[in-house]
Amino acid sequence: MAKAPKQKVAKVMGEFKRRTLKSSNGQRVTSPAQAKAIALSAGGETVVLLKSDVGLADAAITHAVEERLEEATGESFAGKVVWATSHSHSGFANYTSNTVLYLGLGLKRDVVADQVVEDLVTVAQAALGGMQPARVGIASNAMFDQE
Repeated sequence: MAKAPKQKVAKVMGEFKRRTLKSSNGQRVTSPAQAKAIALSAGGETVVLLKSDVGLADAAITHAVEERLEEATGESFAGKVVWATSHSHSGFANYTSNTVLYLGLGLKRDVVADQVVEDLVTVAQAALGGMQPARVGIASNAMFDQE
């Protein structure tokens, strides 16, 4: 009996990812990207900045993303992945391992946590694969706002 909800969540998450999910009225669900990533490299160090439209970040998910990126690239990402969220109250959050938050967010569902990791790793790998040389500059205007 416990398998049916897991299969349903996996099916819905898969349809959403493939952009084939339909609402109850039969119309296709269209949404902007739920996660984005930027990879930056300087001085031989690479970091990945992740942003997703969910309720909160979770250290266990961040560490899982770091481990998966290391497996995929051979480069250590320990402490080099930053995950920011929109803190949306309309998004799901039953992927957190923080039991204190279960009351408001619901019990952790491994199938959801695994999918969040998968999605974050996917956008992180795309960012790493799309890195291009760039320059960052700083400017100053001493005449700006002298009051």
